[in-house]
Amino acid sequence: SKIIIIISHRLCRIFSFLINRVAYLGNTYLSFVLYQEDDEHVAHVDFKEQKEIITLPDFAGQIELPSLYEDAKKGVSICRTFFDISIYPKSDPQLNVKNTLICHVTRFFPPPVRVLWTKNNVNGTLNLFSQLSFIPEEGDIYSCSVEHKALQQPQTRVWDVEITEPSTGPSVFCGVGLALGLLGLATGAVFIAKRN
Repeated sequence: SKIIIIISHRLCRIFSFLINRVAYLGNTYLSFVLYQEDDEHVAHVDFKEQKEIITLPDFAGQIELPSLYEDAKKGVSICRTFFDISIYPKSDPQLNVKNTLICHVTRFFPPPVRVLWTKNNVNGTLNLFSQLSFIPEEGDIYSCSVEHKALQQPQTRVWDVEITEPSTGPSVFCGVGLALGLLGLATGAVFIAKRN
């Protein structure tokens, strides 16, 4: 059985490619494609060297895999287009109560990614899986921007502080129910007293 595996950061199945891990050297990454036949390593692609590397021993004879490097480049570029960014609070926001915003970035390749926080368009803190502790005030607008070498420009998600006031419906319903219950109790007491 023949399979092609792209080694990178995240699991991403696209056509015949399986993305799975990446090795780092300083600020650069080594990403390569592994070509296997019957569980034996036959070849891989070194993106730094921009070529296929056949790993069969000399006595086995040489094989040609002419499109392996180009196929690997296409597979990597396909995986770069699946960014997904979401921003949400950890718990329901309340005015002047500390909370945490979460910016979750998924399905990105290659691994280097940077997350920037802004409050009312002023820079804040940064992290990979990023959270921002905040105290919401009416009218605040928070944004999470993600910069990555696969993006031509940063992708930004915006979250507006929308405070939902507690509903008075349950309190009114409880009050009316209590009043009707007391009225029923009083009416019952009057009928019992008249009967006696």
